[in-house]
Amino acid sequence: STAVPDQAETEEWTLARIFRERNLWITIIAFTSPMIVISGFMANMASYGADAGISARRAATLISALSLAMFFSKLVFGSLADRFDHRMLYGVGMAMIVSSLGLLTGIHGYAVLVAIIILMGAGIGSMLPLVGAIVSTSFATSAFGRVLGLVYMAFSFAAVGAPLAGAIRDQTGSYNGFLYFSIVIIAISTVSIFWLRVQPKQVD
Repeated sequence: STAVPDQAETEEWTLARIFRERNLWITIIAFTSPMIVISGFMANMASYGADAGISARRAATLISALSLAMFFSKLVFGSLADRFDHRMLYGVGMAMIVSSLGLLTGIHGYAVLVAIIILMGAGIGSMLPLVGAIVSTSFATSAFGRVLGLVYMAFSFAAVGAPLAGAIRDQTGSYNGFLYFSIVIIAISTVSIFWLRVQPKQVD
């Protein structure tokens, strides 16, 4: 039998139409918000470590732990994205980041701090495979490249995270204000992702 093409696939996806799509703006909010947080925290990680009484060498180890956790998380979430609802996986990734941010507001020993950073890295690593997966199920194939390009363009706004975190630290003497702000905007982005209209997954 001949498959009936989805209406979203047969209609022309102009740039104007893409900009009118609710899914575009939800995706941008959902991924740019945590990117602001990541940008702010990673740029100030050495300073955060200094405030916590951690040496520069140990702070460098934290960055390595974060990078390794992100690497393996990309593999895991990329595999899971083939099997589970992308919005649910996004929620899991964001829950990891929010949990780590909340824990970072307290005072911890170095070993505990490494574990928290690994948890954060696992959440951050979920984003790269999920952004492509979510765009692929929220838009027609013919619009995939343009939508993904627009989402990546929006990531440029994440650059505000670094100076914002530094400014809050200068004003309050602590990064906790930035961490609490980060928890709020990631919570908002997590709620927003469930407003996505997704196409049903096709199973071979």
